[in-house]
Amino acid sequence: MKQWPTVRLLLPFFITLLSCGTRPEPPRVLRVDIDRCKAGVIDTARLVRLEANEKSLLFGIDRLLPAGSRYVVASRNKLRTFDRRTGAYICDIARYGSGEADFSDISDIWSRGDTVFVFDCNAKTLGVYLSDGTFIEKRRPFARTEFRKNQPIRKYFTMADGSLLSVNGSTGGSTARNPLVSAYGRDYCYRGPIDGRDVKESAYLMDGACLDTARCRLLIWEPLRDTVFAADNSGVRPLYVVDAGLRAFPPRLQALENLQERLSAFYSKEPGRQYVSLIRYLQPDGDNLYFCLAGNNRRNYIVRYDTATDSCSVRSFSSPDGRYTQTTFFLLDADSLRLEMRDNADIEANPAVYSFHKSEMQ
Repeated sequence: MKQWPTVRLLLPFFITLLSCGTRPEPPRVLRVDIDRCKAGVIDTARLVRLEANEKSLLFGIDRLLPAGSRYVVASRNKLRTFDRRTGAYICDIARYGSGEADFSDISDIWSRGDTVFVFDCNAKTLGVYLSDGTFIEKRRPFARTEFRKNQPIRKYFTMADGSLLSVNGSTGGSTARNPLVSAYGRDYCYRGPIDGRDVKESAYLMDGACLDTARCRLLIWEPLRDTVFAADNSGVRPLYVVDAGLRAFPPRLQALENLQERLSAFYSKEPGRQYVSLIRYLQPDGDNLYFCLAGNNRRNYIVRYDTATDSCSVRSFSSPDGRYTQTTFFLLDADSLRLEMRDNADIEANPAVYSFHKSEMQ
């Protein structure tokens, strides 16, 4: 009995400890020193120049899939195949339209071997093709879900247990809630929203999310906002904040609601304001994260961040004569990195693909 006053006095302390244990951890800061960027000089003999003719023109590379001996390139409303070794144009896999073999919007693509899958977020269909352009079938996996009552899917990912997580688009204020992520069962039927983050705007880029298979979660990012979110069935939470130090895009500008406003602020000609932001194509590889950043001086960077040692390396690739410079697109393909290179001497040329071993990022 004599010990009760002491326990009573300590009780608030224990309650505080317990409550602190339930609080989410703050996001980890990934410090990227762009001023320590090393120039990556490309060997032009290793460039694969994608053929440009009246049938094969591209707006740039939104997504690139190695599919057997071919590259499949998504570029706005184009889906085209090129020879992986020579860059020669082979065919269009599918076309924009309303036919059974067509698509109305390419919101995601992926491949298994020589088979290419195209998710059309407008029609909620999955087109299946071979990389030579052969149409296999049009699947309607979400046929049993009523989307007028749920969130419009932009992309979806299959988790380890067979369930799905979707990354959603904007409902334009027509619904009471607009969660960024929703859950679906193995049968593709809607389960419910994932709490933690709402859709902030209607504008988005094709690469805004990826699956972190090793850790059973999604990684999600938004244009010109330097935060990477993690999502699983327990919720959506900020995981990483990319900090470019003195070149960081100010939080007050990242908070602008409209992407066009953020772009205008980022590329403003205000003297002395050199910003680095715009996370693109983030891809996990063990403890490493690979992603691109863009500078408002139109220079682009590829970053390898080692989360185990809290260290990073930064490269910016170009040809010795400056004719070819990297864009924001890249692909981590097994042990290789494949960069999109812009031809500065010919604005009508299709981009080139430059490949190198990921060890060159160390």
